[in-house]
Amino acid sequence: EKKDKKDKKEKKRSREENGAAPKCADEKPAKETRVEGAQAAGDVAARKAFLKEHRMTMEGNGVETFFPCYTFAEAKFPAQANEAIQNYAKPTPIQAVSWPVIRAGRDIIGVAETGSGKTMGFALPSLPHILGAKQKLPKVVVLAPTRELAMQTSVEYERLKVNQVCLYGGAPKGDQIKALRTNPDVVIATPGRLIDLCDSGLCDLSQVSYAVLDEADRMLDTGFEEPVRKILGMVNKKRQMLMFTATWPDSVERLASSFLRDPIKLTVGSTELTANVRVKQTVEMIQQYDKDKRLLALLKEYKVGDNSRVIIFVLYKKDAPKVEGLLKGRGYTVGALHGDSSQAMREATIAQFRKGEIPIMVATDVAARGLDIDDIEHVINYSMPLTIEDYIHRIGRTARAGKTGTAHSFFMHPADKNLGWHTAKVLRDAGQPVPPELEKYGPPAVKQVEKTCNISEMAPAPKITFDDSDSD
Repeated sequence: EKKDKKDKKEKKRSREENGAAPKCADEKPAKETRVEGAQAAGDVAARKAFLKEHRMTMEGNGVETFFPCYTFAEAKFPAQANEAIQNYAKPTPIQAVSWPVIRAGRDIIGVAETGSGKTMGFALPSLPHILGAKQKLPKVVVLAPTRELAMQTSVEYERLKVNQVCLYGGAPKGDQIKALRTNPDVVIATPGRLIDLCDSGLCDLSQVSYAVLDEADRMLDTGFEEPVRKILGMVNKKRQMLMFTATWPDSVERLASSFLRDPIKLTVGSTELTANVRVKQTVEMIQQYDKDKRLLALLKEYKVGDNSRVIIFVLYKKDAPKVEGLLKGRGYTVGALHGDSSQAMREATIAQFRKGEIPIMVATDVAARGLDIDDIEHVINYSMPLTIEDYIHRIGRTARAGKTGTAHSFFMHPADKNLGWHTAKVLRDAGQPVPPELEKYGPPAVKQVEKTCNISEMAPAPKITFDDSDSD
């Protein structure tokens, strides 16, 4: 007892000598402020420069305590991640900033251009959830809007050497049920098939601690809201929620708030709809009868077949076989991807296109959000999509992984007039030439929307953002 009293006196004397206030008997220890990321010592200047360089913003409570992981070593992933990252020099901006936030267990919204490394942005940090759990039930669930995107995410998880299953409709259930019986740690799925298997008692999500919505804007539109809500109701209530996307409209943000707890939102570039600035965009005013001739001229210009790959987008599935037939008749090797393709045909076409055996793919928008191939040089919009969000995703199939690419779009008046103003704005924002005809379109009428909870209304939170006008 005397020794304890002596130790307390020594600690008190030491505190006073070091300039600390005497500790009161009922004083509680000060709560430690955790600083996550490689710069735990507090390199605020480096973070500020990094965010400014990459036009990034961070919003949410406690953003000031997170610092980027500038190297893979600083991210401190388990050894089995080494093979997946060995061909990359450093994390992409969205990875560098999101990993410390995810590692701290926070819910997150990550908004970044297509091809920016979002898949590994959520896949790598899921490893601790997998490796640290003892139960045999799935620990991670990744929801995707299309089977193509689900399959691509599955390929990325294969590189991490974890037991995972990919579930999607349009394919026999037998093999998927067999895979579920191997006790996978990760379930990657489209909502419809996953609900079907869960309702049949074949998949138990109750131990999932890490839930991801990939292409979250699409997952939360009207067609997917209820299935997503049902699936998230099946997972562990204490789960961590991650949403990654290339676009983030206000309507989606309002809905997303009901699935998130005190999230941090990370944005690379503008929060408005913006195109990848490395894509050289050309919008050509044209008539229907001139499209075939111009398409053939462009393919000749691109020297297709000389290690050059092209995706040609059409709006309706009935148009895909027509364009495919036109090009095959001119001697081109072509594949098609649309709603009437069988699953086996779709998988074979994507595999051949990825290997370069098929240099041209004609596709409907079903492929726009599911293809993740780094070396697509050109995108041609034979017909414009219905929404500007789909336009952004289409042209985002090129210029991936830091590369450059071209996107050439055929725009018809009056058929495409609803996209006129939006397209002109996307071109201007990306520093691309705007055809005079597009300048004539006025902004669309503003629709009144019911006010609901927004991330900015959850709680007052700081926003870290730097632009060229920042003088500090």
